[in-house]
Amino acid sequence: MRLLSCFTLAMFASLGYSQSMLTLADALQYSETGNTTVQRTRSANVTAQNDVTNAQSSLLPSVIWTTDANRVGPNFGGDPDLNLSTRTAYKTRITNTLGAKWTIFDGLGSWANLDSRKINMQATEAHGITLASQVRAQIAVAYFDVSRQQSLQQLRQEALLFSGERLTLAMAKRKIGAGMLLDEQQATLDRNTDSLAWLKAQNAAQQSKRQLNWMLGREVETSFRVDSVISVDSTLRRDELWIMIRNNSPALREAQLREQAAKSDVRTAWGSVMPSLLAYANYTFLNQYSNPIAPTSSANQGLLVGLTLTMPLYEGGKSVAKLGSARESQTLAEIQLHEVEQQLQRDFAQAYADYTQSIAALKLAEANDVLAKSSLELAMGQYKLGALTSFDLRRIQDSEQVAGNAYYTARFDAMAATIQVKLLAGLAP
Repeated sequence: MRLLSCFTLAMFASLGYSQSMLTLADALQYSETGNTTVQRTRSANVTAQNDVTNAQSSLLPSVIWTTDANRVGPNFGGDPDLNLSTRTAYKTRITNTLGAKWTIFDGLGSWANLDSRKINMQATEAHGITLASQVRAQIAVAYFDVSRQQSLQQLRQEALLFSGERLTLAMAKRKIGAGMLLDEQQATLDRNTDSLAWLKAQNAAQQSKRQLNWMLGREVETSFRVDSVISVDSTLRRDELWIMIRNNSPALREAQLREQAAKSDVRTAWGSVMPSLLAYANYTFLNQYSNPIAPTSSANQGLLVGLTLTMPLYEGGKSVAKLGSARESQTLAEIQLHEVEQQLQRDFAQAYADYTQSIAALKLAEANDVLAKSSLELAMGQYKLGALTSFDLRRIQDSEQVAGNAYYTARFDAMAATIQVKLLAGLAP
């Protein structure tokens, strides 16, 4: 049984070392092309750019070519009151027109609309940055969760090896008459318990890898390993971070741009109640062919230029309602900006409190882990000398496992809190 367990551990250990290393930088690079949220932000940016191009086109003159061809006759009705030449007559008319038109003035609504579309494009880009930053943060947290589960699996593997060594010693002591059957049975029970814990840790590690692969847009069963060494930045300062948030927060910038766009939409709505002036020019080529008895043809051409002034007098209150809706949208954008500012203050206060608490907890957990490992090493030495019972050794081993689990969890929590604080400040992982 002991040999089988050691062989199993060796096999899985060799599989782990054969897996390719996935760094955090590699994971973030995969997300640029594989994550669906990032892909959607690119599509939204392209749509916003097309809206700007469409708004720009309304400021430019338009040129249109029109061709119209029609034919009348001949009279196939066989009307006896019409002579032969009349019954067989036809007339063909071909009209070609080259026209141009340009809106000279529309209450500056087109300019305001263009300004609004440009601001909306910037806001869409800011929103995309927000989403991309959130995705990067989520991927970083998922990456460090894989690292945590990988470390916990290693911790359980060490416990299983320790239990195997303890069982070997218990069997050897009983064989020479220096131990009891109870010690050997208890060692076997503890070894089996540690085997079950190791299997659970292995399953948890695989689940965390599948989650990360899914977020990266890769095959969920792609095999890899991550760096188990996690360095937590404990030097972040509250005042400096808050200045970064005020200057770099993409969520705040988006809200500010949405407010500016709403103001431009109000100016656009004003344009709909103002008079508009349209200039136009048409050049027409007319060709006409007739055939009463003998074919005849004629052609003429001419240039037509003019101005059209349009004054909206009454349209059922549509323009007034449009202007009112634009003003309400501006008010809503101002409220949303205020909400974002308040939410950032709340989120930052909580995130920084979590960060400072997690750093303090990590220091304590790390100290406990070092002390627990040292205690377990000393306890094993005393157990070999017969100065410590197997029950006391197991209690110390359990304490070491609890301390190790607490340390890796505290390290993960501190890293996640650091990522959250940096995310609010616009600092990507």
